[in-house]
Amino acid sequence: MFDSTFESIYLAGTIVAGAIRIKYTRGRSRDDIVVDRRTRIDVLVVTLTGMGVILPLLYFSTPWFDFADYHLPPWAAWLGVLAFALSLWLLWRSHAELGRHWSNYARIKQDHTLVKSGVYRCIRHPMYSAHWHWAVAQALLIWNWLAGFGMLLAKSACSSSISAMSIAGI
Repeated sequence: MFDSTFESIYLAGTIVAGAIRIKYTRGRSRDDIVVDRRTRIDVLVVTLTGMGVILPLLYFSTPWFDFADYHLPPWAAWLGVLAFALSLWLLWRSHAELGRHWSNYARIKQDHTLVKSGVYRCIRHPMYSAHWHWAVAQALLIWNWLAGFGMLLAKSACSSSISAMSIAGI
């Protein structure tokens, strides 16, 4: 019973994150893109992160992952609530401060400027930080080894792939 409260908090937070993303992507034009630096790695990162969110949805709607359930003390789940709240705040602020310059992938638009104010003054990549906080929150809010750690595994795999390709010069 207690863990279902935190699962509900996770679902509500995921809906809020989706609303943030929709609000800041709606009405974006591709016409003003000057340079598109999207790579296969970028697509891999976005896909794996998406899988990290899809696993909990499968967990909530099917019994497939029930064998991997675990239990945490309530204080750990409340830390997850705080981590998710910080994640959502960072996600909102990073989108809001980027404004029309935000994109899913590395793209340069007409009249593009480097944002160095707000959260970008303190954190160079606040949106990535938001996703890492989300991943930790997911593990603390969803008490299942597969669904709970899905985003952490996806983020770790992405970081490892990016590091290896950077070293290889790809």
